[in-house]
Amino acid sequence: MTRINNADRGIRNRCWIGLVPIVLLCAASASAAEPMGIGIGTQPSAALLQIAAERGLLAAQGIDARISRYASGKRAMLDGLFTGAADVVGAADTPVVANAFKRQDFAVLAAIFQADDVNRIIARRDAGIDSPADLRGKTVGTQEASAVHYFLHLFLAKHRIGYDEVTLKFFNAEALPKALADGEIDAFSMREPFIGEAQALLGDNAIVFKEPRLFPQYELLLVRRDYLQAHPARVRALLRALGQAAKLMQDDAAGMTALIARFIGGDLADVTEALRGWRPRLFLDQAMLLGMEFEAEWIIHDGLTNQSRIPNLLRIIDPEPLAEIDPDAVRMNR
Repeated sequence: MTRINNADRGIRNRCWIGLVPIVLLCAASASAAEPMGIGIGTQPSAALLQIAAERGLLAAQGIDARISRYASGKRAMLDGLFTGAADVVGAADTPVVANAFKRQDFAVLAAIFQADDVNRIIARRDAGIDSPADLRGKTVGTQEASAVHYFLHLFLAKHRIGYDEVTLKFFNAEALPKALADGEIDAFSMREPFIGEAQALLGDNAIVFKEPRLFPQYELLLVRRDYLQAHPARVRALLRALGQAAKLMQDDAAGMTALIARFIGGDLADVTEALRGWRPRLFLDQAMLLGMEFEAEWIIHDGLTNQSRIPNLLRIIDPEPLAEIDPDAVRMNR
């Protein structure tokens, strides 16, 4: 959908006052917005994309944003980017790594989120679960090959619970709260807004476990390579808009957190907690790459791929557009 901000409307109105050449010039200027399909997950980690879309920052950079919402970043990637329904999406690092084993027709442009307290385990008390150790022998749900799946792996390992001591069941993110409420599973690993939704369904029967600093999660900005090659200036404009979104978050954290909560349909207090410690910035660095390599090892170990070697993840990272916008934001050894 084409959005025209008030400044654009003012220019367009003034265009019709005066000589014909001025009218034609202004009409061309008003139609200069470039279309871009953007897939955004309804998750806190997609915050900068949400802010840029909702605060008109994309339009201000000359982008005619066609926004599509997805229940998760993984779905934005699979159902949006890889089908051609979206040109650019945000997705957590884990599903990005999982797909790097299969294809390289996309590029990581930047990390647009980093936090270590986004994910949770929620369980039913009436299933006899009052502590993490009580997950032994229980059925636990999550979204396969995703950040919340990796978080579950790390959570179980920290509490010395083997995979063979739980029964794993995989669901789409939005199906997990009902599965828990119906007793189909005893617990699940997920993030907002689905943790809050499950709490509302279960009431006092819910117990939530969190593990700050267990998993430093990244949200990555992805683009189809053919789109990047065809529209490099448009991609740089998107990065500038996201940089402005990061500054808005720094300057008005409370207001932007409220915006994010509205966008994802989550409780403001829960989203505020999930974003605690978040660093709003665009970057590419060695720590991010190392974390992705750890995830690749887990994907191999857990049989989520039939390959036995970690792919060269540098091949799916293109630092040039970000380096052109902010050279200091790229700190990777290539």
